[in-house]
Amino acid sequence: MSLLFQIFICSLTGITGNQVFYFIGLENSTPTIGCALTNILPALTFILAVLFRQESVGIKKTSGQAKLLGTVACVGGGMLLSFYHGHMINIGESSIHWNYADSTGNSITDKKSNLVLGSLFVMASAVSWAIWFTVQAKVSSLHMHLIDVLHGQH
Repeated sequence: MSLLFQIFICSLTGITGNQVFYFIGLENSTPTIGCALTNILPALTFILAVLFRQESVGIKKTSGQAKLLGTVACVGGGMLLSFYHGHMINIGESSIHWNYADSTGNSITDKKSNLVLGSLFVMASAVSWAIWFTVQAKVSSLHMHLIDVLHGQH
């Protein structure tokens, strides 16, 4: 891949794809789902780094098994929090009354929203950001000498 194409991919995934997918996801889901699914970013970055051979797993080692278990737990927990809609846990009433929360509290149910579609867009945002991390790491490592020259450290 040429340097210009790698920079294009970075600009497309790092800011554009990440932010557009995230805001569409938030529009169609809840901030809780957005926050929970954003936490799968480290696991997705690890998976992409393994696929692009930037990271090794080493399944026979304890550290490799921990990496794999952590990745499964991270992705599984994010999916569980996003797609399981069980009973609400009542933790009691707060003594703080916030009028703004009252006016926006039911806004997600008032409009037409699709929690599954919103969750998928937030996950697409995390994938886009993970792609940016892996491509950016490759660009930085391969072209570090250019950065040194630009800063006068040749």
